[in-house]
Amino acid sequence: MEREITVFAIAFLETFALAGVLYLVSLLIIKKHKQVISVIYYLSILIMVHYFIIGQRDYIFNEYPTIAYSMIVLMLLGYYIFFRELFSFIKMKKSERVTSAKEIR
Repeated sequence: MEREITVFAIAFLETFALAGVLYLVSLLIIKKHKQVISVIYYLSILIMVHYFIIGQRDYIFNEYPTIAYSMIVLMLLGYYIFFRELFSFIKMKKSERVTSAKEIR
């Protein structure tokens, strides 16, 4: 069981690193849509943390309860960051729509 969790954690960290690199590269290439990219990135991180907790919940809660609860705190922090980014994106789009409507008049 110890080897299984190690392989799972290494694959998770590789995916996390790949997502971070893709996030940075896409921010450098697509400068016009930075907030959309941020919202998608934070959503993917939130999904990855959920998958990690759900995929290994029995082992983590039995062997490492402190780590399990810290992962839940990390997940709650991820919800906060995601919804803050989403709210910021919606507010920006709304202000752009109002500005463009004023320019048309």
